[in-house]
Amino acid sequence: RIRRNATAGLLLNAGGALLDRVVITETRPADLSDVDSADVPNVFADGMVLEYADVVARRCVISDHPRSGALVSKHGSLLLERSVVSGNNWGIVTQNGGEAATDGVALWDNFQGNRVSDVALAVPKPPQVVAP
Repeated sequence: RIRRNATAGLLLNAGGALLDRVVITETRPADLSDVDSADVPNVFADGMVLEYADVVARRCVISDHPRSGALVSKHGSLLLERSVVSGNNWGIVTQNGGEAATDGVALWDNFQGNRVSDVALAVPKPPQVVAP
């Protein structure tokens, strides 16, 4: 269970993951000043953010996030199966070449839309590796 993280419950920049029976809920907003887009507010609160990353998620619950349940951007991909995405501002957002496929997914009660594309949401820059 991933609950009450700040910025994102799960943020992947490159790579991949297989999630099975994971609950991602109640991400808290975080204000970051160093983002890819200066045209939108810098407040982040997403369940899942994928950039250049491929994720398969099965039997998951993604709920109650102030921004998106899942944001898939910059050629990332999400395959979501037998899961629930509910109670977010947006359910599943794809933009900048991101792709999302669903199979047996319940998408409901997402305030501004269950599946949307190209809403120009900013994405936090990945952390930099610090030498020991």
